[in-house]
Amino acid sequence: MAFGARAVDSPRSAGSQGTLRSDLMLLALAVVAVGGTHIHNHQDVDGTSLGPIVYWAPVVVYVGLALLAFIPRFRSAASWALMVCAWVMVVIVLVGVLPRGSWQSSFENSHHYLMHTVVLIAQIPMIVMLVRRLNGEACRWTAPRQHPN
Repeated sequence: MAFGARAVDSPRSAGSQGTLRSDLMLLALAVVAVGGTHIHNHQDVDGTSLGPIVYWAPVVVYVGLALLAFIPRFRSAASWALMVCAWVMVVIVLVGVLPRGSWQSSFENSHHYLMHTVVLIAQIPMIVMLVRRLNGEACRWTAPRQHPN
């Protein structure tokens, strides 16, 4: 093959397709994680002065980092940053359900606990994928397809 052209079945093209699939899956899971925070914020924070900040900050951070992961040079750093953000969100969710008398929310309300559970469940798939990605293992749904030779 002249001029460095690669065949469609070459290992590099299969790996890049797997990487693209992995990046797209990460973007989708980041959107799911942001969706979980939006569900919570719509129920608990709607109508307060913090509304725009708590709505747009997760979108900018999660989706921005997931898009940055498409660039090979920044993939590792963006993955680590997303992992840290997801774990920070998990800690915030868990601390948010601790009963405190000085908080305005009524913690006797099971609806509040349900919203925190939604946020927590929305973070878990992205955390699992990032752990596997950062450990060098591709998830089975993002791994490059092996063509039998």
